[in-house]
Amino acid sequence: MYMSMYIHLETFMTTTRRHWQLFHTIANGAHTRAGLETALAPFTRPDDEPLAPLVGDLVNRGWVTAEEPLQLTGDGERAHAALHEKVFAQRAKITEGISDEELATTLTVLERMANTLEALR
Repeated sequence: MYMSMYIHLETFMTTTRRHWQLFHTIANGAHTRAGLETALAPFTRPDDEPLAPLVGDLVNRGWVTAEEPLQLTGDGERAHAALHEKVFAQRAKITEGISDEELATTLTVLERMANTLEALR
């Protein structure tokens, strides 16, 4: 039991931002690998690792089916629910005391800054 809890905790700790984006996109509907590339293109940074190894990692964790259409397994649904709770709790802490309007303005400005930096490359 303790080893199972440790493996479960370690799996959550090694879930990256990119894992979450991919995992959450799959959770919101069955997808093909090509469809995931398209859906995540607006959120892809130049230094992000390719999606194929990440899909493979989610499959190896037993969270996603190996065959298309990609779907969450039973374990994947439970893991997604737990991660979803953690992600949104963290987001709530980070944005505490900031109105929706302030957050939207901040994100818009940050996106413009990121686009400007990208254009400078």
